[in-house]
Amino acid sequence: MILTQGRFGGTDYLLARLSGWLKLGHFDVDVLTPTDTPKFKEYDIVFLPTSEMSRLWLFSARFIKFKHVCVWCMGYAAFRGAYLSIADEEYSQYISSKGPKAAIINALKDRAKRSLAVHLASESIVFTDEVGAFADIGDLVACQNIQDIICPIVIDKSPAIHFEYEAPKNILRLGWVGRVDMDFKFYALERVILDIRSLREGPLRQYKKIVFYIVGDGNAIDALKEITLSDSSIEYHLIPSVNKDELSGFIRENIDLMFAMGTSSLEAAKNKIPTVVVPPKARRDELKAPQYRWVSQSKGYSLGELSYAGIKPVQQSSPMGVLINQFVEGACDISSDAYEYSKFFDAELVFKKLYRAAERSAPSRVLYIKSFELFMVKKFKTVAKALLRRSL
Repeated sequence: MILTQGRFGGTDYLLARLSGWLKLGHFDVDVLTPTDTPKFKEYDIVFLPTSEMSRLWLFSARFIKFKHVCVWCMGYAAFRGAYLSIADEEYSQYISSKGPKAAIINALKDRAKRSLAVHLASESIVFTDEVGAFADIGDLVACQNIQDIICPIVIDKSPAIHFEYEAPKNILRLGWVGRVDMDFKFYALERVILDIRSLREGPLRQYKKIVFYIVGDGNAIDALKEITLSDSSIEYHLIPSVNKDELSGFIRENIDLMFAMGTSSLEAAKNKIPTVVVPPKARRDELKAPQYRWVSQSKGYSLGELSYAGIKPVQQSSPMGVLINQFVEGACDISSDAYEYSKFFDAELVFKKLYRAAERSAPSRVLYIKSFELFMVKKFKTVAKALLRRSL
């Protein structure tokens, strides 16, 4: 069984690739969104992202059994992210208050740490990158070598159609592919737009026209529209989604320079598109300029990280202006570097490793108890937010 989010985005794209690989290996795969019902009463393995961990106990309550459980943590501190938002994490870094909110945040961090210890002990967890793993694990003791539980984001093989990247001359086409939500995506995208605007009269002045294709939808789309409608220096095209089978073709045909985090950065890289890794951003912070890098400069398979829990291994970074100057001077070289980097994320190798890791798992009863605890945490947060909105 594979549990998905049931929405457009890199997580479900990645899980769809896993489903396809398993089916090619003649496995019977049941893919369930949050509204779907399982077909069987017993499964060999359940694969799921951290966002769906709270669903596990529901299956147990319905007497549906799993021999093995494999939680795939995708991104920076993704396990802890199931308990508290990035905004709350950053809030806890900026305040010294010992008030109720700080106490709740610390309690949630403790809950997440205890739950992660259970998953590590039962070998029921893997991570997409080293930076994300170190940020989550911290001082916990893992019974496995960190390299054994790293299963990177994967991409399909490079397009069969021969394609050579050509540096733009008069028109520059920018791209973003992914959710447009208020969690950590919107403010990151907003800052990219503002940084590009600030360079319009500098290194970008050689282009007569700049077009920005933004593919994705979410709860921040109205806020994005406000930004784009107020900007006459760039032509914006907002596209809710693109079929995953058509995504590579769309990227090749419409984008000269991609801004991305996670899966979409690899989608662009495998298509030889120069790609800037954008750091997640959960709040507006005008005093702190974000640092970017080319995807080929990434270490430890990381494709976008925050800094509140430390970054290990340390990533190379530069201001947007530096990367734009490099792009103007050598876009084709950057294209080649991106393409070569994408070869490290071979689906066959990663999925074999992921499957072997899943077979080693021995989920205990406590794991389902932790799932129920997380379910109740989410319910409490939903009710609390509703009450706060009603009081405003």
